[in-house]
Amino acid sequence: DPSRLTMQHSYQMSYMTAGGHGFSQGLYLNTISYQFTLPMSMTVQWGMAHQPFSSSLNNSALLKDGPFLSAAQFRYQPKPNMVIQIDYRHMPYSYDPYGYYGSPWSRW
Repeated sequence: DPSRLTMQHSYQMSYMTAGGHGFSQGLYLNTISYQFTLPMSMTVQWGMAHQPFSSSLNNSALLKDGPFLSAAQFRYQPKPNMVIQIDYRHMPYSYDPYGYYGSPWSRW
């Protein structure tokens, strides 16, 4: 049922300069949620990183180009005071563009 599906998109561009060299990083995130039945839902967030202005330097602080799974959640709430929830959260190289509490993901 498409009415139970929601999707959110975000894109962030960062630029950093150090030692006379500039680095850029672009990050696209897509969050897809599906409400199976009232007590059960699933959310998946995936991303795509890229360096729009490529540099000859290899900087380990930047994300590797390409797609990655950043988060997933299964939530089951059969009663108002009972929740069974399984979460997965990962941003490569400890990169978190929003900070945990500012992320749209932290609402779930």
